[in-house]
Amino acid sequence: MLFDPTNPANKFGYFKAGKNFCSYSQHEAQEYAAKTGEKVEWNFNDEFFSAIDWTIEPTESLKELYAERARQLRNKYDYLVLTFSGGSDSHNILSTFYENNIYIDEILTHHVCDGVKDKLSPVGNMIEITLAAIPEAKRYIEKFPTTIHRVVDISELIKTYWSQNLLDLKFNFIYYNNYYITPYNIVATSLPNILPEYQKLTETKKSVCFIHGNDKPYIEIQNGKWFFSFTSSVIDSSFSIRRQFEKSPVDDELFYWSPDAWKIMVKQAHVLRRYLYDNREIIKNLANGVYGDIPSNHLSRINFFRNRIPTQFIKNAIYPYWRNEIVDIGKVPYDLYGVKSLWWTNSNLPATKEHMAGVQYVSQIAFGEKSTRQKPMQISYDSKKYNF
Repeated sequence: MLFDPTNPANKFGYFKAGKNFCSYSQHEAQEYAAKTGEKVEWNFNDEFFSAIDWTIEPTESLKELYAERARQLRNKYDYLVLTFSGGSDSHNILSTFYENNIYIDEILTHHVCDGVKDKLSPVGNMIEITLAAIPEAKRYIEKFPTTIHRVVDISELIKTYWSQNLLDLKFNFIYYNNYYITPYNIVATSLPNILPEYQKLTETKKSVCFIHGNDKPYIEIQNGKWFFSFTSSVIDSSFSIRRQFEKSPVDDELFYWSPDAWKIMVKQAHVLRRYLYDNREIIKNLANGVYGDIPSNHLSRINFFRNRIPTQFIKNAIYPYWRNEIVDIGKVPYDLYGVKSLWWTNSNLPATKEHMAGVQYVSQIAFGEKSTRQKPMQISYDSKKYNF
């Protein structure tokens, strides 16, 4: 897979195996590492973030920094699309635009209701879509009536995409996404390249940007010191890496983790640390295992706060517009088959066997196993750690 060290899309990270091999695909890097015995690492703007003094807390409030980021994106692009699940991360983005009277051209919500057959099911986050995303989008549109809320059921798109592109996907789909290689994620992250509405939009020569907001802060304590790091799976849940190595007619922006918004990350880290010190019982409960064990698919993170502390502590600390009555089920338990795609996996369509074979292969190269796992798993890679 062609890697270009000057590619602007490198801001979304890339994988290294040893000193010389670089790729946008973690599976390609894992394959190389398996043959050479090299270690796989993930570079996420290391040079830029290493030059920042993370110990100095920005003087602006989080509300001010979020508003600054929203205005920055509005001034940079002709057409803004917010990918909106209704969860706390994207809710904070939509609320920031709303409260600061900043216009979003489109809100994009995708789901698999036809596949799941239940609008209130936790599978596929359908309950969150129905009771949070749709009402919150409606609230924004009452203020900005010309904003489009595009709600896309991608159940049939998944079937069509995998049937029409089976020969290509059979051999290559594991290289189109990294951590999340489920049929759902492969199609959902490719919607800008699939839906004709977006193809027509790009033909107008407008600059089109998809805003993604999956990126909560990841912090940990080692020997009494606090560290912030990035994790590769967050990037992969936003958009297909094909837009890194192929010229894309649209742009992608991470609302929180962009180098253009570095103050947000530093401020979040300091605010969250202060919040945890003010609520010492959280740290005490963490030490006593109250919040459960570290998920085994995150092997490199010893004190992984994001998945051990209940989400409400994080969102209440850093998202000033969050309301606890909003339905938010958080991230569901995950394996490589994917909860959102189980309806498809169980459908016995021709492509399901090809997908399962690819999943087993990915798990094998990730863990060096010759035997077949009943529940294949994947590795998410951490960036360099930054002491704050």
